[in-house]
Amino acid sequence: MKCPQNSAFRPEKPGSLLRRRFMLDLVCFLSLFALAGSGLAQISIDGISDKGVYADKVSFIVRPERGYDYTAELNGNPIVTGLIVGVYEPGYYELYVYRRERFSGVGESELVRFIVRATERGNSELGLPRWSPYPPINSAAAEFAGGKLKIITPAEYPMGLEIPVFVRMEDDLGNRLGINGSISAIGFQNYPLQLLRGFGSVFLPAATEPNLISYVAEIQHLQTPRQITIEAATTWQTVSEDITSSADWGENARIQISSVSGDLLTIVPSATLTIGAGSVIIIDPDIE
Repeated sequence: MKCPQNSAFRPEKPGSLLRRRFMLDLVCFLSLFALAGSGLAQISIDGISDKGVYADKVSFIVRPERGYDYTAELNGNPIVTGLIVGVYEPGYYELYVYRRERFSGVGESELVRFIVRATERGNSELGLPRWSPYPPINSAAAEFAGGKLKIITPAEYPMGLEIPVFVRMEDDLGNRLGINGSISAIGFQNYPLQLLRGFGSVFLPAATEPNLISYVAEIQHLQTPRQITIEAATTWQTVSEDITSSADWGENARIQISSVSGDLLTIVPSATLTIGAGSVIIIDPDIE
């Protein structure tokens, strides 16, 4: 807005020139004030931004300005403006700030949504609180009454690979028996198997020579033996192309997935891949 330096006027009464000049300057001043007040400054919040994600902790401050009355809440709880506020617990947060200009009564607000993530959970579970599982408590001997200890191991296995052992506790009807305990095996004391809610698994060390491995699992009064034959030599069939038509690798197959294009083996939607019992599949590093 431009204010005229000189205005044409017709003096009608003594002193009218002074009054008229004063009124003109006053109107100009008020107009400039109104224009400045129509564009309110943005609420100042330092340290966080809307939809930001912060590792383990974050601090922020709502900076008050003169001439305004403020109300600030973090997840519905009042906070003080002008002071640093620290957030140290993982979770989802909403900072709501409202201010009202005292002279004009005009109000404005801002909502900042942010997440504090627990780094020990990685990036897959943003905002979930830290939690350490409670230590398992082994079940009493009476809880094993009528139970069956089912051990699953490969009947034959190549040298040089860790040997998987899987355990399932069952009742007389073959249902899972949800009990806890520590399973041991003679010769493998350094590889205990923790039974949790009826399930458990462990890897035994890789065999370095052909042999017959005897694994006898024991817990409470239950005992289940298994024998694993370590192969003297293993012939691997290499797979390096996508599965574009239905295939059956058969039982006891020895498959090595290697040198696939783009480090990705794809089974197309129209194809079916069947892997028989006793098969061992190894995949080169970095292949999906």
